[in-house]
Amino acid sequence: MSSQSTRTTVHTHQMVVYNRALHPEHFELKARRLVKHEGMELEAWIMGHGTHVLRFGHRGSCACELLTDQHKSPSSGVLAAYPCLGEHDHECVVDPLRISYMLSIQTETVPESVFQATMREMKSAVETNDRLVLEWSDSAGPCLSVIEFEPFPNQIHAHCYHFLAQGHMILKTSTLFEGR
Repeated sequence: MSSQSTRTTVHTHQMVVYNRALHPEHFELKARRLVKHEGMELEAWIMGHGTHVLRFGHRGSCACELLTDQHKSPSSGVLAAYPCLGEHDHECVVDPLRISYMLSIQTETVPESVFQATMREMKSAVETNDRLVLEWSDSAGPCLSVIEFEPFPNQIHAHCYHFLAQGHMILKTSTLFEGR
């Protein structure tokens, strides 16, 4: 795999954070899950191609995270946009009285053997845990997207894993939504 195609794959993904709801009719949803915990709601959507939406609601306020591989995304209500390149953390207050948001992004391009082994491990863990899962393919072969949820007092964490066969890229995000 050439370094140019790997760079292209990584550079096309970005994370966009909104202070409003995104609506499912604007996306081609492949998998969907709603988690309710202590008056908070986290709805997760996987659209394929290593993309997802997380919608968090608490006390009438809403925050959304869109991981997209498109350069075009809804522009209304954007709080921040981050490229998915390397490893970095971000934090913002969506609503000072109701919601705060923290994000950690990590992308790795790994050798094919490591990519396949890591994807196999994730698949076997999926069989024993309750997670949102989508298996799909890109032009280079089988891919996998997984979202797992961890509720805590006043918080819901979402750990998202996207295995992209093109470029043998693993894109991991850990998001913490906190209800205030």
